[in-house]
Amino acid sequence: MFLTLIFIYLFIYLFFKKLRNLLLEVLYRLPQNDALKTYATELLQLLMNLLRIENEDNAVICLKIIIELHRSYKTLLEDQVQPFLDIVQEMYRNMEYAVKDAFDSPGSSATPVASTVGLFYVFNSRILF
Repeated sequence: MFLTLIFIYLFIYLFFKKLRNLLLEVLYRLPQNDALKTYATELLQLLMNLLRIENEDNAVICLKIIIELHRSYKTLLEDQVQPFLDIVQEMYRNMEYAVKDAFDSPGSSATPVASTVGLFYVFNSRILF
């Protein structure tokens, strides 16, 4: 019974992970025209929030969409550049701890898969003094 529940949970998790990935891919392929311009600010804020919580595959797509939005709507989104750069700076600040966790953890294989280092951990890792 327990294994069945784990299997069901895993199936649902993977299904929604793939669904989120496909939705982000659709957003990435949308044409950057005047129809999207009215939603650009809201979409950018949503993507920057998703960037903090999504897995790496989806976060990469979020980054691609954010860059395309900034490229297409420079004047409209110029006030959102600094919050985006703050997120990037926070990612780089916390990268050392994410890499340590992925590569120095006991019991892990000698060559861990790169996808095990999650962006969620990069944003949420803190040093406790």
